[in-house]
Amino acid sequence: MTAALHGEKTAVLELQHAMIGEEIKTREAIKTRNLESIHADEATLREELQQVTPAHEGAADDPNARKERHLLERQETELHREERAEERAAWTDEQPLTREDREIHKTTLEQEQRRKRIDELM
Repeated sequence: MTAALHGEKTAVLELQHAMIGEEIKTREAIKTRNLESIHADEATLREELQQVTPAHEGAADDPNARKERHLLERQETELHREERAEERAAWTDEQPLTREDREIHKTTLEQEQRRKRIDELM
């Protein structure tokens, strides 16, 4: 009887562990896609910045190009903020899952120790 209950609880804990792992993988995949999109936008901005940047330090700087360059630099800064925000959001989303997974692992170990003690007594 005890072995059956132990087996059922262990199976439930293992299932929870697997489900948490899948949730973490899903969140990591979302983070990866978001960061790839941000990096692609950053690359596009860098190309545009290159086009409006003077060829060398002593070159004349067109006022319209300067305005455009400042706008692009602000957009680049905003993309960097988005990147950091995504990293933070992923970490924040994963922390409760990681904490729950640690609790499940702890409970599984306690169940194993309890099962070993019962086996030793029998």
